[in-house]
Amino acid sequence: MKKLFLFYFIFNFFSSFIQAQNHSCANVGINFYFNCYWNREVPFSNLMMQGSPWVTVDSGWVLGQAPSNLRSKLSLDTNGYPIQIPQLVNGKPQLVLSALAVDNGAILPHGKYTLKYDGQGDVIPIGNDIIEIERKQNGEVIFTLEQIKSTNPVLYPGGDFWIMITRSEATDPVRNIRVLLPGVKESDAEYPFNPHFLNKIKPFSTIRFMNWAGAYWSEDVTWNNRRSATYYTQFNINDWWEYDNKSVAYEYMIKLCNLTKSNMWLNLPFQIDDHYSTQLAQMINRDLDSNLKLFLEYGNEVWNSAWSFSKQYNFVKDSIPSSLSGTDHQFRYAFHANKHFQNFSRYRKQNLVRVLAGQQANEEVLNQSILGMRFINAAGEFDAGSITDYATRGDLLSSLNDQVTVAEIAQIARNAMTESFNFIQKNKNLLDKEEKPLISYEGGFHLPLEYDFNNPPKYLNTVKAFYTDSSCYNITKEWWRKLYRLDPSMQHMAFVLADEYLSPFGSYGHMENVFENDPANYPKYQGLLDFCSEISSNEEPINVIKVILFPNPTDDHFEMKFDDSKEKLISIYNEKMEQIRLIKIKTNHVTVNTQELTSGLYIVQINDGTTIYNTKFAIVR
Repeated sequence: MKKLFLFYFIFNFFSSFIQAQNHSCANVGINFYFNCYWNREVPFSNLMMQGSPWVTVDSGWVLGQAPSNLRSKLSLDTNGYPIQIPQLVNGKPQLVLSALAVDNGAILPHGKYTLKYDGQGDVIPIGNDIIEIERKQNGEVIFTLEQIKSTNPVLYPGGDFWIMITRSEATDPVRNIRVLLPGVKESDAEYPFNPHFLNKIKPFSTIRFMNWAGAYWSEDVTWNNRRSATYYTQFNINDWWEYDNKSVAYEYMIKLCNLTKSNMWLNLPFQIDDHYSTQLAQMINRDLDSNLKLFLEYGNEVWNSAWSFSKQYNFVKDSIPSSLSGTDHQFRYAFHANKHFQNFSRYRKQNLVRVLAGQQANEEVLNQSILGMRFINAAGEFDAGSITDYATRGDLLSSLNDQVTVAEIAQIARNAMTESFNFIQKNKNLLDKEEKPLISYEGGFHLPLEYDFNNPPKYLNTVKAFYTDSSCYNITKEWWRKLYRLDPSMQHMAFVLADEYLSPFGSYGHMENVFENDPANYPKYQGLLDFCSEISSNEEPINVIKVILFPNPTDDHFEMKFDDSKEKLISIYNEKMEQIRLIKIKTNHVTVNTQELTSGLYIVQINDGTTIYNTKFAIVR
């Protein structure tokens, strides 16, 4: 009876979550790209907040000359501003620049921009974009900007806009630089967020800040050394020159969630200490709207040892107590995750969802994490299991060639769905056994592009055409519908809001330009929104198997009634996920004898050929 109660608690928990938020995408959240000068999301209306770390140039520098690369030797104040410009470094007077919108697809709107700063000195807009200064006085520059589109967007995405400090007095140095988008005022209620960005994320119920937190590459360790909200830039990208890789200030994450009434999904930087974790927990508990949920995840894909994930992987592998020596890597992950789960649980008494993450294509990763929690005497001390829900396949790339057509790409995409879905189903079955809900931390449909940036393949033009074709819209909806049929209450997190479609790291973006006012120009984004509208409407256009199972719990039999007589396969699994019964019916009613089954919790999987639905029953004697 206890197990049955827990099942209903989990179901009602997530059902109430879905209904509580006033978002059209009630069970779909969104991930963000990195905060950087080339991103297509432009989250901040003050462009300085996405500006690059300072680039040093010799005094007398002109556009087109090489930088001096002496940034690491600059003398800076606590907010990262130079204490004086020109500044003598290695015997050479240095000026500084910051890239605000370079290689960004030239997406910034043509209009009048305002540059403001405190202190005595000169700050000017520069770059190869069209810049016309209308008015300049100490502390303010008004200028028009028109970003130049590229004729070769693969090699040269377009956009080249910087600012440059040419003079900063040591007695009152330049600081607090703001570069405001057209029509933006610092007194605006939504400041410092870009209103176009806010409009695009408004439909989504939850925001995941994995990239903003730099979860698997951040150098954050101690609370006192974290990025402040007043730092000169919130730029954060892995391994950018000699720059300190840190999280975007948490104050902005909290403010964004409060402003949009969106739940917060926070990925903790992997090497933060206990004091950092505790202080952050107190900040969020104090400042985040108590009605909003906090999804808490440690790191990001801790099982992944490739590429930029290796630093996180090795930290988790090596930073363990002796009791974990010789254990599986996911046991070590469970140790680190649980430590921070406990820190947050002390302060966030409600609306905390502790997320234990696995791997979509290998359910054993999540299984080992669960076993790891048991090993450290924290069995059940998590609230949900999580994987990706990508509709893709590792060998998709080999299917692309210079002769591929849009229709063929669409077929390749559809062929990948079945295998991807089966992986998700296996993870869900595992969590059903644990009486924990499955949620996704990122996902959606995308093509895994990988190519030499200097020698791009010819098929990229066809890929671009596919992402603006109706077939992309249809496939997007088909995938989200398929996931919905698996579990209508499941929380999903699409990845990412905006990115260039032809990125050599994968076509993850749902749009390429956050300033685009008509979402229909981006079929992937529009398809997601229309899916959300479907499931929130009263028309119920998506086919979901409707079944009444009673009595539940039972002792010797149960019955199932359906609203149709379609042919169905009914599989019954025990708690070890072993199939113990397979029944084929062509009626709307069936009675199942359970006299030979022992007491416990069982899973019933119903498959009508187009939809798979899971439910549970308990035998109590």
